Amino acid sequence: MKTRSNQRWKNSEEKMQEALLSFMEQETEPSVGDICKAAEVNRSTFYRHYLDIYDLMEKTELAIQRDLVKVMRRSGLRLDSKSLTADALLPMVEFIGSYRKFYRSYLKTHLDASMEAGIETVWEGYLKPLFRSRGVKDETHMLYYFQYFKAGILSILKLWLDRECTDPPEEVAKMIEKILNRP
Repeated sequence: MKTRSNQRWKNSEEKMQEALLSFMEQETEPSVGDICKAAEVNRSTFYRHYLDIYDLMEKTELAIQRDLVKVMRRSGLRLDSKSLTADALLPMVEFIGSYRKFYRSYLKTHLDASMEAGIETVWEGYLKPLFRSRGVKDETHMLYYFQYFKAGILSILKLWLDRECTDPPEEVAKMIEKILNRP
């Protein structure tokens, strides 16, 4: 029986996601047929897992973002100003660098994204209390400051990725730390 907990199911899914990332590395837009050929799976297998190529992209994005969250947790990065150090941010920056082609593509479409579900936790657990501690009480003003923080961090990461991560990740982590801890 084919179920999502079946190891063969998981292996097929991983192979298709890896194929997609490989095409992203080459900066080419694959078709379903291209993915199936590269992953060595049948079209019917593809369609049991995904609705279409966009569904594959979305699920691959979610898998990578889950891995990023795991890396951040292992590094000790928490939503408080004491843990937002360059050392704690470094594993996150390195992870993003290791998926540079994916994140370059991701930031092209998400740089101006509105507040998403994943950011809600950061908003409630860290940014609102941070803004309050800095004297910003009005929630509308907080949204403006939030846009400033988000745009600054994402722009730094986008520039670093566009430059093929030539600057050391330690320097990028220090720049992000300065933005996050700026009064």
